[in-house]
Amino acid sequence: MFLLLLLYLNKHKLPLSLPRQIPLFPFPMAFDPSFAESNISNAKAILTAAASFAATAVLVRSIANDLLPSEFREYFYDGVRNIFSRFSSQLTMVIDEMDGLGPNQIYEAAETYLATKISPSTTRLKVSKPEKEDNITTAVERNEEVIDTFNGVKFHWVLICEQVQRENFHNPRSPYRSVVRSFELCFHKKHREMVLKSYLPHILQQAKELKQQTKTLKIYTFDYQNMYGSISDLWIPTNLDHPSTFEKLAMDSEIKHFILNDLERFVKRKEYYRKVGKAWKRGYLLYGPPGTGKSSLIAAMANYLKFDVYDLELTGVECNSDLRKLLMGIANRSILVVEDIDCSVEFQDRDSEKDEEEDPSTSRRRRLVTLSGLLNFIDGLWSSCGDERIIIFTTNHKEKLDPALLRPGRMDVHVHMSYCTPCGFRVLASNYLGIENHTLFGEIEELIPGAKVTPAEVAEELLKGDESDKSLRDLIEFLNVKTRENEEAGGKEEKEGTVVSTENRDIFTRFSSQLTMIIDERDGLGRNQIYDSADAYLATKITPSTHRLKVTKPEKEDNITTTMESNQQITDTFNGVQFHWVLVCSQIERQNIHNPRLPFLFSVRSFELRFHKKHREMVLKSYLPHILHQAKDLKQQTKTLKIYTFDFRHMPRNISNLWIPANLDHPATFEKLAMDSEIKDFIFRDLERFVKRKEYYRKVGKAWKRGYLLYGPPGTGKSSLIAAMANYLRFDVYDLELTEIRCNSDLRKLLIGMGNRSILVVEDIDCSIQFRGRESESAEEENPSFMRRTSQVTLSGLLNFIDGLWSSCGDERIIIFTTNRKEKLDEALLRPGRMDVHVHMSYCSPCGFRLLASNYLGIENHELFGEIEELILKAKVTPAEVAEQLLKGDDGDKALSELMEFLEDKKRRNEEEWKAKIDESEMEAREKKERKEENGIAA
Repeated sequence: MFLLLLLYLNKHKLPLSLPRQIPLFPFPMAFDPSFAESNISNAKAILTAAASFAATAVLVRSIANDLLPSEFREYFYDGVRNIFSRFSSQLTMVIDEMDGLGPNQIYEAAETYLATKISPSTTRLKVSKPEKEDNITTAVERNEEVIDTFNGVKFHWVLICEQVQRENFHNPRSPYRSVVRSFELCFHKKHREMVLKSYLPHILQQAKELKQQTKTLKIYTFDYQNMYGSISDLWIPTNLDHPSTFEKLAMDSEIKHFILNDLERFVKRKEYYRKVGKAWKRGYLLYGPPGTGKSSLIAAMANYLKFDVYDLELTGVECNSDLRKLLMGIANRSILVVEDIDCSVEFQDRDSEKDEEEDPSTSRRRRLVTLSGLLNFIDGLWSSCGDERIIIFTTNHKEKLDPALLRPGRMDVHVHMSYCTPCGFRVLASNYLGIENHTLFGEIEELIPGAKVTPAEVAEELLKGDESDKSLRDLIEFLNVKTRENEEAGGKEEKEGTVVSTENRDIFTRFSSQLTMIIDERDGLGRNQIYDSADAYLATKITPSTHRLKVTKPEKEDNITTTMESNQQITDTFNGVQFHWVLVCSQIERQNIHNPRLPFLFSVRSFELRFHKKHREMVLKSYLPHILHQAKDLKQQTKTLKIYTFDFRHMPRNISNLWIPANLDHPATFEKLAMDSEIKDFIFRDLERFVKRKEYYRKVGKAWKRGYLLYGPPGTGKSSLIAAMANYLRFDVYDLELTEIRCNSDLRKLLIGMGNRSILVVEDIDCSIQFRGRESESAEEENPSFMRRTSQVTLSGLLNFIDGLWSSCGDERIIIFTTNRKEKLDEALLRPGRMDVHVHMSYCSPCGFRLLASNYLGIENHELFGEIEELILKAKVTPAEVAEQLLKGDDGDKALSELMEFLEDKKRRNEEEWKAKIDESEMEAREKKERKEENGIAA
């Protein structure tokens, strides 16, 4: 009974004390038996009366629940509560999670704010980490109280969670159950005005700043499939983890400082813009040759301002109305980017009516985004539908743009991104080599202006080695080559960069020194990464004394996995501190629409982590990150490699369903590759350096990726090399078929769906798709059916995919293009920063033959090797052809003899083909000569 009384007092926040005239211990210090017996009798009488009163109250409530209608009961209870509330000095504000159909901003702000007010005496705490977020978040657990002080006043917060029934329109007899959350804020009535006018606005402001400090930057692409759905679903986000900063940008210091100062002035002038009657926005035009750092500058601006980036692909927008919907879906404090504005779409301009008269089919073939629509989007009435926005256009050809796009108020600042300057070189040398000066700097700075090289080209040269002297000498050699090329080509001098301004506690937990963290399996609709990591990590901590263990093996996986069984406890030690883990599983009912009488039973899992309260900071800052890192390594070691293709029949809205996996069980390794040993060693070392240089890439401001171009005749081992790279790195492979992609927006969605530590492969890039690039207009004029037959993936879209802002949406990625004809590829695809390493996969060499003989026949030497090696140079056979010959028999002598016959035949055919070509060319020459002579006679 006494325990029930304590629980009652605690629930209603009543003080745990008795009136002064009734002492807690009703006997004097000198023991008096008669006095004690009298007080015991009085205590019994009091408890008996309390018990009788409680039993009567329960009986009356039961009778009322059975006999009285619910409406009358609620009316009666409300009346009783109102009577007692008149004598209370406390006011309770209820802050619901939802305000109608939308979220309540005060609830969200309080959730963020109260996470910083959790006291060391708290006994239960909720922690989570979404998979694609960088920070571990803490939150108030339900029914836990948080006390905050503001202006000397104490405020009591409690998170209330209730299960409610909602109407099921499919079956009214079987309603849905959902959780309704709210914060209850309790304080003295006299502070009501202060709460409304000062305390709650203070919470909103603090929460805004906290969110901004811990914000994970995002880059968005729009989903054209949701164009006619909810505006909130228009844009698809992914993390923007580009390491670029203003300190790392290799551009002229004056231009850099101007942009930095311009951005600082912009974000501080909200009231100024309002005073002068202008929308709070700023436009930048970045123009100049490819590789000059336009995407890096945008990333640096986003990192400096902590603004999200919205990448608008105009080729996927069908009309001005869609353009406006996209603008409505963009949040404040953001950067809107339109890359390659000059070639991304052909606008209908003010002369469109005249054009239609000339060609009536033009209006059907062109998109309906007009120049007027774009101008209104960036500078008209629609530009005021948001605050604190940066709009950036990029182009390689400023002169192709309509002057109406360029005027102040639209593009306020024009930034010319020029070739690398001596100042830019010194920044790159400091970033990549860690040196501020060197004896070779003078010579390099003299060569740079005449070489006309981009910062990307200089960076790639410095990235090739770890020794400063060698890297600088190699750079000098590279600059000399570029200077000679420019002199031979007679290129024009490029001008220097310029800028033009224009929410039932146990009372005994109060005295507990233990803190329990609850780690739910799911964080909202997504997975809780801490739960997944703890699941993998704790499997390695299971002791021999464990009584129950869960063992699984998915059908398509190679490894047997062991995990904790529910309610089993594991004790882990970290930095001398013991941590107690328990897996808690509970079942909840969910509505079965098909059979409401048989609801679904779902398991809800969570880990409870218990430790001493004094170690809370160590857990959040060291122990949990340690678990995340260990789990990542464990998963990588036991990983079954996958190869992915995307579902070309339809593009699912759920990004997690974009790629379809299958096991990659290719046995290729670097030891088995039949290719030149020097090339093989170079690729091997290059991969080793790449995977070890995460911090280096971040330091120099580059996305952690590496591009390889594999070119050469069919059958030279390009696919085997890719498999060997995947097996060595333990990276999954994503095979991208460009011919099945409809537009640049789909290309970005596929990139978002890729995992880190992966290889993206585009095979036969030269013939997989015809890109719409800067020549697309002429192609359309020559063939009106051009737009209907080809994919809308543009060269600009692909370049942004592999080297622009979108290339930073993931870490530790290899991008591989293969082709049989390198000369057919656009130069923009081949430059450093895109395809960093070009690997020529040639015909089989003597070294490759010996490796194949060792792999297929198990022999290291043979008397026929010399003769075969001589023939192999003349026969021009691929490793695949040699391997096929060695695969035909088990006897080494016979296989080698047959290989010699094959090589001799191949050599003879090559000579015949060569002779036929010579004869054909001679015949063409004679015919040409005869035609000339005939023309001369006729003249």
